[in-house]
Amino acid sequence: MSRFGKLSDETRPTLSTRFSRSVEKKFESLKNFYARIFSFGLRHKTMVLITAIALLIGSFALFPMGLIGFAFMPEVDQGEFSVTLDMNQQVTIYRFSECCPLPWLRAMALN
Repeated sequence: MSRFGKLSDETRPTLSTRFSRSVEKKFESLKNFYARIFSFGLRHKTMVLITAIALLIGSFALFPMGLIGFAFMPEVDQGEFSVTLDMNQQVTIYRFSECCPLPWLRAMALN
């Protein structure tokens, strides 16, 4: 009986039946793989604990080695930003300065 395809063993071998059976076999092999890993972890608890602690310490060691940075943004804020406007090529700078609601941006466009 197939778990995913709802197929009994007596169905005729169509393309969907073969696909469903192959998915079922892959799922069973994955389930068996995870069962072996899980049973290994349960039998060797100290090894799993030592490995987890070593990985935790190793991940903290990445910071002083310079492989991982401490901040996502630079600490220095320069207080400026950049504005890029893409307009239709038929719009002239004079027409843009009339439509632009920001006076400082309008002054930049005319310069």
